Amino acid sequence: MLRWLLGYGTGLLGDQVYYVTLSWTAVQIATPTQVGLILAAGAVPRAALLIVGGAVADRYGAKRTALLSDAARVLVMAAVTLVVLADAPSIALLVGLTIVFGVIDALFLPAAGALPPRIVSPTELARVQSMRSLLQRMALVGGPPLAGFLVAQHGVVVAFGATVLLFAVSVAALAATRLLVPAGASSSPGAHAHAEARAGADAGAGVEPTDAPASPRDGPVVPPGDGSARAARPGLLADTLEGLRYVAGHRLLLPMLVVVAIAEIAIAGPLNTGLPLLSSSQGWGAAGVGWILAGFGAGATATALTITIVGRVPHAGRISLVAVMVMGPSLGAIGASSTLGGAVVAAGVAGLGSGVCATLLSTFVLTSSDPAQLGRVMGLMSFASFGGAPIAYAVTGVLADLTSAGTTFVVSGVAVTLVGAAALFDARLRTAELP
Repeated sequence: MLRWLLGYGTGLLGDQVYYVTLSWTAVQIATPTQVGLILAAGAVPRAALLIVGGAVADRYGAKRTALLSDAARVLVMAAVTLVVLADAPSIALLVGLTIVFGVIDALFLPAAGALPPRIVSPTELARVQSMRSLLQRMALVGGPPLAGFLVAQHGVVVAFGATVLLFAVSVAALAATRLLVPAGASSSPGAHAHAEARAGADAGAGVEPTDAPASPRDGPVVPPGDGSARAARPGLLADTLEGLRYVAGHRLLLPMLVVVAIAEIAIAGPLNTGLPLLSSSQGWGAAGVGWILAGFGAGATATALTITIVGRVPHAGRISLVAVMVMGPSLGAIGASSTLGGAVVAAGVAGLGSGVCATLLSTFVLTSSDPAQLGRVMGLMSFASFGGAPIAYAVTGVLADLTSAGTTFVVSGVAVTLVGAAALFDARLRTAELP
């Protein structure tokens, strides 16, 4: 588990350094509308391919998919660093980078999200999700200030080069992570012991224990080298459609993903496109972007750490929806603040609500899902989180052009508050409890 946490955490830190460096570079060479379109260019393929990425993780193994896509990030960032070293960054380069990263994210996010149930027992899952959320918030605290320092003191080349090192550490740690049991194995004690023994034997032989599903619904188990049996297995498209049908018929997953999707659309634009524009217009600079995101991360870290220590949270459904409503006014306060300190404090309050939501909602999704469908469910969860980003980024850029960057935060805050209030009227969400 510690190896996975190291790999996941360093990958998150690399993501933050990458994103802040990318967005600040875009602000320096493009108009607000173009900044929104640059960020949207990467969000489109990511959103379009997330559910397919989940099917890939279910079919070929979550660890294998996460590892290969993580390694691809190392190669891409190494190439971009060399290009920027030779010449100044251009809009075309940034667009190409975001598109490639979007495709890689579509593979990495569902696979990484599906790994916790495959490295710890079910009784430890909620606590691991809290630790995962804690890592996400710690990356928000440390990543943006680090990126701001690197860009301000050493330039874009050094900042992009730092992401190469961070992603390389992530790859090494994920490669060393051991799976507990193959997913889809029977929960009976005998089957569990057999699965563990087989995983140990495979590990001793230098073979990665597969975490692809082996339940009857996914077709026959394919012996190695048996081409006819492999051909009889449903294709990737069929796997994808099966995952969509599964979530559509689930009493808790469907409404939960709808709430996540609407809230994320309202939040994504201001926090991603609006923040560098706001910091630039207020004269806070790249460091201002870093400190505001760090304030958001600090608040979220506090709640995630509390949940990690406490463990089970009673009335988790109601608490998570109230936390959504807390984020609304605080987001508006970021845009309305005339000082960097005020914006950082408001971001910290928004982070408090975000930490609760991220931990509880992700645990709900993992504990409510069929293990054989986990990659596809996490693909849809990622789609709910990122699917509306292209629209949000573009609309935020246009709205900032027509009004101001601060206005985008106020509009977002009102929308998030309304979503949380409406969700409280859904009894399925309001009364949901974690096991």
